[in-house]
Amino acid sequence: MASAEVIDDPVRLSSVVDAWDALAVQLSAPYASPHWLLPWWRHVAPEWAKLYVVAVIDDAGELIGLGPWYLDARRGIGPRIRPLGADLCDWVGPLAQPGQKAIVAEQFARVFHDLRPRVSVISLEGRPSASSWGKDFEVTGRARSIHWRTEPALFIPLEGGTFNNWFMSKSKHFRQRMRKLRRDFEASGGTYRLADESSLDADLASFARLHRARWIERGRSNALRPGVNEMLLDAGRALVGSGRLRVWSLDIDGITVSSHVLVTAGRELGYWLTGFDEQRAPGSSLLGILHVIEDSFASGAARLDLGTGRLAYKQRFADAETDLVWEWVVPPGPQGYLLQGYLLQTQLAPQLLRKLASERLSRETKGRILKLMAKLPRGAGPSP
Repeated sequence: MASAEVIDDPVRLSSVVDAWDALAVQLSAPYASPHWLLPWWRHVAPEWAKLYVVAVIDDAGELIGLGPWYLDARRGIGPRIRPLGADLCDWVGPLAQPGQKAIVAEQFARVFHDLRPRVSVISLEGRPSASSWGKDFEVTGRARSIHWRTEPALFIPLEGGTFNNWFMSKSKHFRQRMRKLRRDFEASGGTYRLADESSLDADLASFARLHRARWIERGRSNALRPGVNEMLLDAGRALVGSGRLRVWSLDIDGITVSSHVLVTAGRELGYWLTGFDEQRAPGSSLLGILHVIEDSFASGAARLDLGTGRLAYKQRFADAETDLVWEWVVPPGPQGYLLQGYLLQTQLAPQLLRKLASERLSRETKGRILKLMAKLPRGAGPSP
């Protein structure tokens, strides 16, 4: 008989870190590793958040499932459960050993049903549509799911392929441009370098410098919010030695002009973020992506995830896409329906308006709005 334990103490959490990480590796879920999420908790999590990790253990004492969550009690309608790392990465959510998903979902639902004060929402954010965790919660009879957002996630299948075959499958124009960028970069003395323990601090500092410089004209970067630098250093010290945090730097004359951060687990490579200096090295962003792809084929991984959104630069490289979904899991019955109306009004409607504005406004107008928002103190505006 499986049982669930709520872990709200970071010290107590250390006893399941190894098993948690092994589960993330087994499921090829890089952003769900404790070595990525616990640094987020230590350095980035809001001060009002309460750790709320749910571990599901079987009769043999083995970890068969884990919910990497925190409790957000700010909203007036009741506490909300959100994933650790929310708003900084997708693909984070419940983990379950193969064949144990129904049992794990039942234990999660029981824990949330018994929590007092009652949890109003379990937020499942940026999960693959095929994972169907919302439906698994519904099957327990203790909750109902509300799907409210879908975003495409682009990726490159790597398994059974080679970089050369992938490259030759691209258009002639693409191949010519990439070859020219590579020749020009190497003729200027450019080199490629992967971070190790000795270079990690300096390489992450270069990454942050390059990424922030891209956003000077558009306001601040939402990704490199306060604490993220420390988070990356913390995660890097745990992961860079094993190659599970990969920071590629493209250097010219000893100065990094393009930087690329990836997080890996199992057979999945997650391309998290990049920074580059197009003025000093035109095309260095595309060349860096190309080099990452070449390295990814050599790594033996099955897939390189390029993240959400059909951005033009991603479409140049990606070969496939999948849907990520956002769901709310709410209590069954009248309370759930009332809550659904409240959430649609206060959460979904503003997001639809922001999406509409993003599609209709010019780049210059959006830049001015972001600059104005950058002048606001943190927390003064609406929540993400």
